[in-house]
Amino acid sequence: HTLVWYFKNDIFELAGYLILSIPLITMAYALKERELLSKVTFAKPSAYGDEEIKERSRKIIEFVGKSALVEYDPKDEYEKAVLKISKAFLNSGRNIVLVSQEPRLSFYIENLKEAVKSKEANIIELTIISPLSHPAIFSEDKFSIPIPMETLERIKEITEAMPEKSAFIFENLSQLILAKGEERKASVYNFISSLFEELSSKNISVICFINKNAHTREMLSAYEGMFLNIFNLKNSSLVSIKGERKIIELEL
Repeated sequence: HTLVWYFKNDIFELAGYLILSIPLITMAYALKERELLSKVTFAKPSAYGDEEIKERSRKIIEFVGKSALVEYDPKDEYEKAVLKISKAFLNSGRNIVLVSQEPRLSFYIENLKEAVKSKEANIIELTIISPLSHPAIFSEDKFSIPIPMETLERIKEITEAMPEKSAFIFENLSQLILAKGEERKASVYNFISSLFEELSSKNISVICFINKNAHTREMLSAYEGMFLNIFNLKNSSLVSIKGERKIIELEL
């Protein structure tokens, strides 16, 4: 009985130490996260490609405008559209910040790795993983900047460093809305709205992608109200659904 009593005591004591250490561990990871974010910088991109590619890139940027919401069907290969719009800005000598998550994140890193290495592009990985359970997400060897969905405001620490005429491309807006759930959908809208205002005041283009089949018409309309331009993604083309009907092929 004495041994059992000591064993139980040890378990309770260990549990107590663990509970007390959680705030300290959380603080340590928060400091590590801030350290990584403070190192985010941007270098002026060199315009890529020949004159024909630069001209096509210019037309895509002009078509997309200062703000655009791209509505897609999951059956479309929308990650290719995201990549082409990203490259259009880079080809034109403009920096980009791309927000995404796995499984598509690896595709973007593979295709934009050189731009990330040269600080012309920064890729944010929104993750549901807690640093407490997976501290490796803050590794400096990664080609993306991990930001847990519970600390969305950290994104603003990156966008504050964005140069004028850059582009902020939010690829996984639908996944964020769905991950937050019905009860917290308003918090996502308020965050995107405040971020949109801040970026627009700095002359930074904002392009968001949303799954038109994943949300109610009411929610889609709320997000549509933020943007100057609204497009449907049809194969490899953007088709305007606000104002005059226009279409552009996303070919570079």
